[in-house]
Amino acid sequence: MNPDAAKNDHATPSDAEGRGQPNNLRNILVAIDFSDFSKQALDYALILAEKFHAKITLVHVVEAAIIPETLMISAEREVDMRTVQERREQLESLRRKKIDSSIPSEAMVKTGEPWKEIVEEAKFLRAELIITASHGRSALKDILLGNTAERVMRHAPCSVLITRQAGLHADPPQAPPIHLKRILAPVDFSPASEIGLASAAMLAKLFGAEIVLAHVIETDALQAADGKILKDAEEALIRLGQQDIPSDIPRQIVVKAGSPFKAIVEAAKALQADLIIITSHGHKGLNRPLPGSTAERVVRHAPCATWALRG
Repeated sequence: MNPDAAKNDHATPSDAEGRGQPNNLRNILVAIDFSDFSKQALDYALILAEKFHAKITLVHVVEAAIIPETLMISAEREVDMRTVQERREQLESLRRKKIDSSIPSEAMVKTGEPWKEIVEEAKFLRAELIITASHGRSALKDILLGNTAERVMRHAPCSVLITRQAGLHADPPQAPPIHLKRILAPVDFSPASEIGLASAAMLAKLFGAEIVLAHVIETDALQAADGKILKDAEEALIRLGQQDIPSDIPRQIVVKAGSPFKAIVEAAKALQADLIIITSHGHKGLNRPLPGSTAERVVRHAPCATWALRG
């Protein structure tokens, strides 16, 4: 997108309402499957709830078991009820153990397909943010349909923070500690991405973090070699940073040529970013990213947590 052309169409404060910007956090929904990595998602929620005085709702979904047709219906119901009760006790124990009484919280167990139940509960609670862990599965089903975290992001009514599975080779696997010292904010100079930059600036201020403004130019090698395209984009990013980021927040400028999602992921790795804030644009009039969108591909391959703002 032409950086200067986009300047004629700034977002107004009302544009950001209801999109789960960090400054509007009141209800945080955390998906829990009792893995170490979903518990790390809760760690993120605790930090954010403390900063924004938000309520935390823990949700666990019991998937319907496949029962052979020969079993009686009454037996199936008994198994389901027992499992639900066990998970409810587990979840309540986790809530009491991890969440301080000064933070409003509740725990609930649902039955059904995890991503659907998480999304429906977020709608019912009017949550501003869903936090869920990505397990990075590589099965064919997940490649075609996306794992639970990706499908939640695709259909959520609000923003989604996807925490990244790490420490896979540790024995036992360990979720990494939470750090928020460097925030990567991809910018395409659209009003939506400027909303994302404003959110990144607010989080950077709260956590004392550095912002990396990144812009990716989709062009061929010959055009990129000219250098003028990259220089113009770099100057536009500098102006945007001066305009939208408080002067006391440290920042870097990164301009790359190539595939947007690849360049964003590579920049996050090279700079050891702790968080990527990206706006998920709707396509063809839809209010959600389609499978294969830049935001969804970043989520799938990012080396760190990704905050997908609803745009």
